[in-house]
Amino acid sequence: MKVHNKIKNNLWHKIPCVCKKEDHLKFPLVDCKHCRFLKCEKSIPKDDFIIYEHEMKRDKPTGKKIKRKITEVTLVHGNQYEDVIGWKF
Repeated sequence: MKVHNKIKNNLWHKIPCVCKKEDHLKFPLVDCKHCRFLKCEKSIPKDDFIIYEHEMKRDKPTGKKIKRKITEVTLVHGNQYEDVIGWKF
């Protein structure tokens, strides 16, 4: 899998984790910024994957599905912390 627009030392890496084990028993159950950003970073695919798309003719679906192998993705980053907001192919 080829990943485009990857930043080596994102700003969010400098934010320390402030989660505590006893925090999981408190309400509301939310992660700290570091843990949220880490989850997003781990969502980046590491292996190629296959999707099925609808075949289109004249902007209308034909009813057939086309198999497509995704070999590269482009990351979308946030402005403030350079965190991974999402990725597209």
